[in-house]
Amino acid sequence: GLVVPLIFLGVSAFLLNVVLARRIHLQREAIATLKAFGYGGGEVAWHYLKFALGISIAGGLVGAVLGSWLAAGLCELYAQFYRFPTFVFRPSPKVMGLGIVVSIASGAMGAWWAVVRVMRLQPAEAMRPAAPPRFHRRSIDAIWRTLRLSPPVVMILRRMGRRPGTTGLSILGIALSGAVLLVSNFAVDAVEEMIDFQFSTAQRQDLQVTFERASASSSVHEMRNIDGVIKLEPFRAVPVRLRHAALDRRLSILGIGGAEPSGQERELYRLLDSNGRSIRLPPNGLVLSDKLAQLLRVMPGQEVMVEVLEGRRQRLPVEVVGLVTEYTGTNAYMDRDALSRLLREDRWINGAFLKVDDLKRKQVYDAIDRIPRTAGVMIREASLDAIRDTIRENQAKMQTFNLFFACVIALGVVYNLARITMAEQRRELATLRVIGFTRTEVSLMFLGELMLLTLAAIPIGWMIGTGLCYATVKGFESELYRIPLVISRRNLSIAAAVTAIASLVSGLIVRRSLDRLDLVEVLKDQG
Repeated sequence: GLVVPLIFLGVSAFLLNVVLARRIHLQREAIATLKAFGYGGGEVAWHYLKFALGISIAGGLVGAVLGSWLAAGLCELYAQFYRFPTFVFRPSPKVMGLGIVVSIASGAMGAWWAVVRVMRLQPAEAMRPAAPPRFHRRSIDAIWRTLRLSPPVVMILRRMGRRPGTTGLSILGIALSGAVLLVSNFAVDAVEEMIDFQFSTAQRQDLQVTFERASASSSVHEMRNIDGVIKLEPFRAVPVRLRHAALDRRLSILGIGGAEPSGQERELYRLLDSNGRSIRLPPNGLVLSDKLAQLLRVMPGQEVMVEVLEGRRQRLPVEVVGLVTEYTGTNAYMDRDALSRLLREDRWINGAFLKVDDLKRKQVYDAIDRIPRTAGVMIREASLDAIRDTIRENQAKMQTFNLFFACVIALGVVYNLARITMAEQRRELATLRVIGFTRTEVSLMFLGELMLLTLAAIPIGWMIGTGLCYATVKGFESELYRIPLVISRRNLSIAAAVTAIASLVSGLIVRRSLDRLDLVEVLKDQG
């Protein structure tokens, strides 16, 4: 809601500036004539400023209508996801008006820098054609000679070097389209990483069975003996309030592990460090998620006050002995036997994690359903399918919009740049045709500049996109979930490919006008 609009407003301001600057350059004599007849610089400037304001107002109105349509679709998406009985979008005139005002302000800012030239232009100076730029040999020319670059490549590089401001802004505009794509696909990669970490690496149980109330550990024997249960790990969940200094959080301490009849290591509910390595719970002390430790401002070796919110409601100081990496929730863990000793209770349990045989899942589900004290069963496969289905639907829509937005940025920047380049180089390109260069050779020189700009923009777009992804990670970080920063090669390749294709298509559209050049007329008009 903030990054993408800012990118679009910045690109639109840049394009308006480029278009108006070119229009003013071509109409120097008309501007001089108006000033000679008594029109002031402000009056002439207002004429050009109205052009930009008209575009901005029209764009703002169209944006308000399309934005309302997209908002209505987003409300429908939320209603389906959260199962709201009704969730209707109501357009806000205040928000729509603000959007139009911001669009107008952006257009005015982009046009202002071009319009200032009109106000400063003197009639006598404007009557004369613009002075040609002065060129001289520079140290970089020696580098080009050393590299033995072909003359067309040297011509392209020299032209780009003569306009560092326009070249830099053009590269930035194209780079922003790649950055938008990178951010769009980053969300998919990040969520897949979260799902893989949560359901494949850390929590590998097929079922999580929860009892109505804490029971003796012997109550799991019935489930352990169900045909099809491969492994079972009981857990104890104790509601507490953790305090450290003036900070506190309400949550449940999850007691896992402990001495098991099978004598095996804990395999289903694993705790991992920042490098993805499994952590073994110590015999005493608390292990906190990294986010919870950050919220409580506590480090390993420090104590927190544990206020138990059930039973005898003890207040007990406990040392924090380690941190784990998690992307969901704020959790605290203890060895189940250590938790029982701390609370001075028998080895009670609140449920169990189960690994079951794929071929006997139906029988296991039915057997657990018949156990009277069972309060609920969470099926990993069903949860995973529901999450993935929701994410696919949401991300498919958002990716479609972001892909469209990114292509619009790339097409807009490259198309306008190509049009201006064509207008400025008509004489040079026509001259090359007359002295014997083929259409293909001339086209390659024309498109070469656009492709070099795109190649320079792609890595810059990667860097900007990575920065935006990092900002997204920090912006979405909360107690409920955290997003990992995952930039895959596939994502980088897609961003680069779409940017390059959009730029090439824009260049080819403008390149068609080369075939329609009347060489004689071009040389006569600009001779």
